[in-house]
Amino acid sequence: MRHLVRNSCLCLALLVLLASYIWPLSDTVRLGKDLRGGYSLTYGLQLDPAMNASEVMETTITVLKDRVDPQGTMDLSIVPQGQDRVEITMPVPNDKVKVLREEYLAKLKTIREQEITGRDIDRVLRLEGAERQTEIDRLSAGREDRKQLLVKIVELSEQEAEASERLRSATESGAPAEAVDEIVAEIAAKSIQIDQAREQRLLGQASDDVDERLQRLERILAGVEARPC
Repeated sequence: MRHLVRNSCLCLALLVLLASYIWPLSDTVRLGKDLRGGYSLTYGLQLDPAMNASEVMETTITVLKDRVDPQGTMDLSIVPQGQDRVEITMPVPNDKVKVLREEYLAKLKTIREQEITGRDIDRVLRLEGAERQTEIDRLSAGREDRKQLLVKIVELSEQEAEASERLRSATESGAPAEAVDEIVAEIAAKSIQIDQAREQRLLGQASDDVDERLQRLERILAGVEARPC
């Protein structure tokens, strides 16, 4: 009897210890597609008749796995269907992934609202005086680097326009070829500077750490929107 009580206590202690390792179940046990439901995607491959279909299919599946689930932790199933189709099945996202998705979409919306597009710059250049300054202040959103960049683009555009007017006058007045070439070179240089300023990623882009987090979330959420199984 004494041994029975001792063994029972030992078994109970082991059960409690094991339970402490796996509790809460939502964090330690992940339901698969068969229990939680999931999604399925089927893609068709356009194969050249001269290509080896089985080799292309194998390569395609390998590339998809490396890009979508390189660590093999997302419970994805990528299998061939016939000679020219690939089926990808995945479980429904859990609550944690859904929260990450909402955070990602909210952050993406904020970035897009703060982004300055080429159309915004063109609109600034079409305006004049106080209206232009008001638009610059609105687009810069209190950021001095944005404001300086917009002002720089405006100044370069005005200098380019002024040089173009000088070129027209020099051409009409029959100025020496050397003078005309000098003005043309000046216009080209201003145009290049304007293009470089437009391409700068200071215009409302996310910082490096935000970019990294968004990319990580994109990998986690890849394929969440799909057809239910």
